[in-house]
Amino acid sequence: MNRLKFATAFFVLTFFIIGCSNNAAEKASSTDSSSAASDAAKPVIVKPDMAKMKTEIQALETAWSNADNARDTTAVAAFYADDAVSLSNNRPMLVGKAAIEANIKTYLAKKAQRLYHYI
Repeated sequence: MNRLKFATAFFVLTFFIIGCSNNAAEKASSTDSSSAASDAAKPVIVKPDMAKMKTEIQALETAWSNADNARDTTAVAAFYADDAVSLSNNRPMLVGKAAIEANIKTYLAKKAQRLYHYI
């Protein structure tokens, strides 16, 4: 009878140890993969180069100003997308690059007739 109790206790203890060691290995591998997954899921924060952005914006502003001062309708209209919409005060909405370019042409023609304008 003691041998039966000993054998039963031995098998139960053996299965318990095997089960615990497999569970620990699974936890270790899942921890490794979950930490790798969490590292991959972390967003990468990159600070923008403000000096470069300022230079690019200033170049666009200068190009716009040069085109406007030269009364170059095509160059001014090039800053607009094909499906652009322009909203002006007390005027109908302009839809599309062609309509905006026609409006710019009218505006620049009127601007050319003025000797000066008030700011």
